[in-house]
Amino acid sequence: MPITTHTDNCPPTPTCGGCGGCSQCCTQSGTGSGATGATGPTGATGPTGPTTGVTGATGPTGPTGPGAGATGATGATGATGPGGGATGATGPTGATGPTGATGATGATGAAGAGGAPGSLQSQEFTTPGAFTFNVPAGVSGVWVTQVGAGGGGGSRTGAIGGASGGAGELGVMAPLNVTPSGTVSGVVGAGGAGAAAGGGVAAGSTGGLSSFGYIIARGGLGGGSALPANGGKGGGPGGGAGNPAVGVIGTIESINFFGGSGGSGGGASTGAAGAAGAPAGGHQTGVAGGIAAGGQAGGGGGASSIYGTGGIGGNGGSSGGSATSGSPNTGGKPGTGGGGAGGLTGSNAAGGNGADGYVLVMWVA
Repeated sequence: MPITTHTDNCPPTPTCGGCGGCSQCCTQSGTGSGATGATGPTGATGPTGPTTGVTGATGPTGPTGPGAGATGATGATGATGPGGGATGATGPTGATGPTGATGATGATGAAGAGGAPGSLQSQEFTTPGAFTFNVPAGVSGVWVTQVGAGGGGGSRTGAIGGASGGAGELGVMAPLNVTPSGTVSGVVGAGGAGAAAGGGVAAGSTGGLSSFGYIIARGGLGGGSALPANGGKGGGPGGGAGNPAVGVIGTIESINFFGGSGGSGGGASTGAAGAAGAPAGGHQTGVAGGIAAGGQAGGGGGASSIYGTGGIGGNGGSSGGSATSGSPNTGGKPGTGGGGAGGLTGSNAAGGNGADGYVLVMWVA
């Protein structure tokens, strides 16, 4: 029996006439499935249509619209806002940072030009009594050389000779600090007077001390009057002893000071000569004592200083020689002792005067 198929969802009917007025065409096929026919050949490919359609013409530009409206007026500036708040308190100081390393030492500068070398200056004082030294400007130190005055020679009543005076203490180049443009006071010691003639037994006078500031040099003692007559002791703690014969040389007291030499004795009998004066540094032999004359003994020779020998001892019946005062540069022999008087029966001759002291001040300027 034939089977009828429908399209467009027509309700199936047993026959085509059963389409019920369906407007779709009905297809009828034979009963049973026949063999599938061979696939027909593929039809030829149709020609390719144009890829892009023709571009239409550009339409005309429309008219420009009206321009922008006028710029509006600038608005008023707004009022300034209130000021800022109060400044805050200063914060605490921060801790100090560590000290940096010390920089390298700079090169040593060139040495300055040297000043002109100074020269040694000096001033001496020879007149007995006080004096004042005016310190030059710029001078703060001086060196002082001085000697105490020599002692006077003694006398003896009768034919025995008188003893000589001792020499003064010596100071050599003693340093002293001074004030620039200031002053320093000093003294030149006066020589001890010899015992006067025509009197009784007498000793010579002690020589005066010399000084500069606080530095002093003591004078020598006068010749003695005892029998036998000893010469006067030298000035200072290291002064040599006076003897009936030759006096004793002084000794060193310090690096700058020396004791004076002791005086010598006169002849101890009517025919004896006086002893030679005591030596001193630089003078190994002192001045001669007086000789006996007419049964009268000679007086002792005065003690020496580094500046020379003392007064010559008086010959029998004659006065002792006085020592020479003054500057060593002009022949003076400061600090030496006076000679002892020669013997004189029934009276006595005068002893010689000791030499004055001496002060020499030196400085560099």
